[in-house]
Amino acid sequence: MAGQRQDRPVTIRDVALAAGVSKSTVSFVYSNPGRVSEANRQLVLDTAERLGFRPNWAARTINSGDGGFTGILLADLHSPPFARLVDYARTELRAINRIALMTSANPVGAESGASDDIGMDSETLGFFGDLRPRSLLVVGSLADMSSLAPLVEGIPTVLAGGINQELPFAATVRTDHDAGLRLLVEHLREQGHTRIAHLGGLGGPVGEARAAAYARAMEAAGLGAEIRVERADFSEASGYLGAQRLMRSAEPPTAITTVTDLTAVGALAAVADHPGVAVTGYGDTEIAGYRLTQMTTVRAHNGEIGRVAVSELLRAEECHVARRNGAEAAPAERREVLVEPALVVRRTA
Repeated sequence: MAGQRQDRPVTIRDVALAAGVSKSTVSFVYSNPGRVSEANRQLVLDTAERLGFRPNWAARTINSGDGGFTGILLADLHSPPFARLVDYARTELRAINRIALMTSANPVGAESGASDDIGMDSETLGFFGDLRPRSLLVVGSLADMSSLAPLVEGIPTVLAGGINQELPFAATVRTDHDAGLRLLVEHLREQGHTRIAHLGGLGGPVGEARAAAYARAMEAAGLGAEIRVERADFSEASGYLGAQRLMRSAEPPTAITTVTDLTAVGALAAVADHPGVAVTGYGDTEIAGYRLTQMTTVRAHNGEIGRVAVSELLRAEECHVARRNGAEAAPAERREVLVEPALVVRRTA
């Protein structure tokens, strides 16, 4: 009876009996909630909580076509923008009672913003594949995206916050780099700056894309002759050293755009003895709004990217199930969804 102590684990059969529903209904609540009415879903969840039932996901993986969970593969475990993105994605998944299992794709000990030559944690990727996730959310551009090919084959996969490199992702959801750098360059131009440099270009496809977007923004502002990219990645140390090199040059810039907020923090330290040099970031992470920092930056809306990515993931799952069940479906398209950024003006520019 409910409320009595049991000497054995509570099973799916116990939940079904106590809720007065079939065993398959309980199973669908955890594996395919869209096939269950909201009333029955809530009844099963309430009964399961009262009985102390917890689904055995390992057993489900063995006995079904997939593990019933969404895998989240994180390119950079230390990245503040990715942390916000994942938080929003997990909230969306939790709202549909979907378990999310998250891990980092880079080897243990890899530092945030490190160079492109860091390999992948092949053992972790293999383990993830063995668990057979229902779908996969890749967050950020990995150093070697091709290593994901065996994992994403046959699994609905969405890339969030990164740039696709010819892998069969169902969709890519990211900030509009061109719009973001255009906002920064136009703002700095309006402030009277013409010698506007950029710290970036390293750290993978996103670093390269933002450097290219900066160059296009400078051309559009009539400042093509002033284009200058000083190589830097996503780290504070790289921003500091890059800005030092800029300030030691014969014609130092009066304004510096950077690939990320953390890069900009390093640049701010390097220009501390150069009054009037403007520094901007990208991302509008928590550090940009600190009283001591007060950084002008681009709000990338990483939370919104996470929310939209889950929506695209569920759409990809539906298409995948339809094709698997023999329904006629158009060939998979590689959608790219750009989230419009916004300029946030603070003290540094």
